[in-house]
Amino acid sequence: MGFEIPQNGFLVDQADSKRQVRPIIGSLSSAEVILQTMIPVVLFVAAGFILRRTMSLDFHPISRVALYVFSPALVLNALVAPQMSLGTAMRIIVFAVMMVVGALGISRILGWLLHQTRAQQSALDLTTVFSNSANLGLPLVAFSLGQASLHAAIVFVLTQIVAVNTIGAYLAGRGGVDPLQAFRRMMRLPSLWAMMVALALLVLHLHLPSGIATADRFGSQAYAPTVLVVLGSTLADWRQRQFRQLLPWLGAAVRLIVMPLMSVLVVMILSLSTPIARALVLQIAMPVAVNALILSREFDAAPDQVSQTIAFSTLSGIVTIPLWLAFMPAIRG
Repeated sequence: MGFEIPQNGFLVDQADSKRQVRPIIGSLSSAEVILQTMIPVVLFVAAGFILRRTMSLDFHPISRVALYVFSPALVLNALVAPQMSLGTAMRIIVFAVMMVVGALGISRILGWLLHQTRAQQSALDLTTVFSNSANLGLPLVAFSLGQASLHAAIVFVLTQIVAVNTIGAYLAGRGGVDPLQAFRRMMRLPSLWAMMVALALLVLHLHLPSGIATADRFGSQAYAPTVLVVLGSTLADWRQRQFRQLLPWLGAAVRLIVMPLMSVLVVMILSLSTPIARALVLQIAMPVAVNALILSREFDAAPDQVSQTIAFSTLSGIVTIPLWLAFMPAIRG
């Protein structure tokens, strides 16, 4: 699966294209890259916000459609296309595992210091562990770093997709129930079964029938816009006092500052090549993943806290992401 950036700035699947993605950070400023990436995000969030305010949109059914229909389609579509050599992919997976462990460690320490409830701790876990590496990270890597970095970024996104539908589902589920019941809830998610189907297809060297593959591709493309609309409708219910709450701002700071700094250390420990190291650090520097909101809503894991952290980190990312882009030349494998 290859990717190229057309003139309108959107990331487009070009599976049969032979053209290479080249870094264009020299021809576009960081502000222009951020702007072209953020425009579709802002439009879908604004649509959800307006629909909620003007038509009292009930976003709970939409959230469930995203979780039970579009999310498994995304998982299946992403996992059936290998990206690079197994050895390089395994090192990226090791990086992803180390980041999850580190993020959970930071989250649990903060939760203990702040005396969080179980639901609040689950929300902090979700917003600390998962970054918006697909919707924001991939376009930024493609625009600024080039083909080698993009391949690494895609493998990292695949690990995030697997993690959010396994570890993420468990973390969200334990926010309101005991761990065993959380595990049972996780096993009922269709995304997990879609992942198993995808792995079986890869092992057996099989392909989806063309009609099913087309439907799966359409479903995967609908996931990101749908969850962004849900996010916008959630933000429409905010009150001014919620902007003064500590936890969302703290979660955003951990996601945008602490985790990228940790990733710099991890890529140095793993001795990753320069293009791969830069791609992974930039992916970790993204705001909170919007699918954390879908999981928190489904399992009642402090969804208001999660939605606020997503919004705060996305807004703050307008400042922090250009700073991390400027820092990229200093990262060398």
